[in-house]
Amino acid sequence: MQTVGKFDASMMANFDSISVVVSGLLVQRFFYPALERRGIRMKYTHKFALGTGLSALAVVCSLIIDYKIHSNIDNGREKINIFYMIFPYAFIGKYLSS
Repeated sequence: MQTVGKFDASMMANFDSISVVVSGLLVQRFFYPALERRGIRMKYTHKFALGTGLSALAVVCSLIIDYKIHSNIDNGREKINIFYMIFPYAFIGKYLSS
């Protein structure tokens, strides 16, 4: 993966923690209260299903990125940008905060 400035693979692991904090704040302060104002209360099983779907989406994103990395290496093309790893980390952060 192509690093950008001081951002490398080890720095991207920090985005996971940031994503959990930000997603948790948004979900608890805005999303669930907005649903409750409309008379919608999510059961724990629905929250679990939503989180499982988001984690599956994170795995699919990671697979696509891994495929792109290997296809670029095999074809001798330029490395892909490190910021593509934000997407799987964001989905996992939303999963952990739901």
